[in-house]
Amino acid sequence: SGAAWPVLPLPLIRFGIDTSWFVSSFEFLTGPNLSFTVAPKERIRFTADMRMDNYRDIGDLVGEWVLWYRLFPAEHKLGDFAGIGAGLKNDSIDFALSRNGEKFELQQSSVFAVLDFTLFKLQGGFVFDSRYLLDGEKTGSPGRGFFLSVQGMVPFIK
Repeated sequence: SGAAWPVLPLPLIRFGIDTSWFVSSFEFLTGPNLSFTVAPKERIRFTADMRMDNYRDIGDLVGEWVLWYRLFPAEHKLGDFAGIGAGLKNDSIDFALSRNGEKFELQQSSVFAVLDFTLFKLQGGFVFDSRYLLDGEKTGSPGRGFFLSVQGMVPFIK
């Protein structure tokens, strides 16, 4: 009938492994995303979540790597809802400064501890490396320091 279809032909690559000792997921739509868990049903486990949006250097690898101690095993009657962990994080935030397209980016690397109760998460740590980038060029560093993050969810029950 000559009508345009609202289709955007983007390639999507998705791959996963699910065993009793290793669970992983790899997806590639706009950039590669890799997540995996070693010993997913055990009290002590390791999780990683990584992605890379730019390909300038290793600082563009954004991710979180955590060694967990879960308070209840997966088959407990309460389920796997609480744990404590220690990890390493590389994070990035960016935005356009003006209409002419200047891009500002802040990258930081940190070590942290986390207390996770699924609906409430408390995370604190130390930023040991940080950098400002303006249009991809390093222009300075905000320095080192401590951080605290509080996250919560409100469940809606019918």
